[in-house]
Amino acid sequence: MGYKGTLRSLEATMRAAERDSKRRQREFENREKQLQKMQELERAKFEVDQYENDLEVKTSLHKEITGYNWNDIGHIEKPVEPLYLKNREEKARYALDTYKPRFIDKIFKKEEKKIEKMKIELKNAMLYDKNEYDENYETWQKKLEEYENLHAIYLRISSGDRTAFKTWVDLSSPFEEIEALGTSIEIDYMSDSIKVYIDTCPIDIIPQVSKSLLKSGKLSEKSMSASKRNALYQNYVASESIRVARELFEMIPVNEVVINTKMNLLNKSTGYHENCIILSVFYVRETLKKINYELIVPSEALSNFIHNINFNKTTGFDAVDAIEK
Repeated sequence: MGYKGTLRSLEATMRAAERDSKRRQREFENREKQLQKMQELERAKFEVDQYENDLEVKTSLHKEITGYNWNDIGHIEKPVEPLYLKNREEKARYALDTYKPRFIDKIFKKEEKKIEKMKIELKNAMLYDKNEYDENYETWQKKLEEYENLHAIYLRISSGDRTAFKTWVDLSSPFEEIEALGTSIEIDYMSDSIKVYIDTCPIDIIPQVSKSLLKSGKLSEKSMSASKRNALYQNYVASESIRVARELFEMIPVNEVVINTKMNLLNKSTGYHENCIILSVFYVRETLKKINYELIVPSEALSNFIHNINFNKTTGFDAVDAIEK
């Protein structure tokens, strides 16, 4: 092969190698694009799942309760006073009492040292047993005090003591999930029917933007319509009210509860915002027990009870009067 032929052969080989490297580069670029696309799809799916779960949490508060029942206190067993066990002492004492020096101990005069060592071990064992008992006794005293306090509450609740109702509810903190959203709850235990006042979160608890996945897998964000947002907020308010009623009926022996939900509304006659009742419901234990909470729409479930509500999908809530019972 001549000089020029050799050059052409070398150039062809180099071009082939270059084409191969470029082909691999394009493959890497395509794989990078696919990976980015997958990451975008996963990110979009995560945002939609998070958005939908957030709405589900806020409109399904009624589905679960903490389950603290006042009757459960009566089944708590009284703690048993601990025994003063001397296991380590007995083991060390037995070793000392049954010690028989070996022949080699006698030769090297180790007998007295070993006996002295076992006496020290006996003292340490006695001290260990005493400390263990003291700790167990102290723990038992605390548990006994808790038991006696709870049992006293149980007896007072059984007799209808309203202050005991409050003590038990305060101890159990059944409304932590609701209050974590920004709601505050006050309970009047002294009226004929227990009355609850919920200062609920404003409509800002419902997002203004809805999220969904397009067929392409991309994230779609749109402004939520006022009617949809108001409807979701209505279900949040209703779900919250039902949840509080369920918790109270579980915790204390009452058959009727009135729950008034309040929020700040614009008084169009004064131009100022006022804390007004937007939902007032008279709950009855027996009726509440018959509801399948997994399948209800909270706002529609209110029809099972005497209630006052003035709601419009376009404008939202308006003030209503509290139910007097």
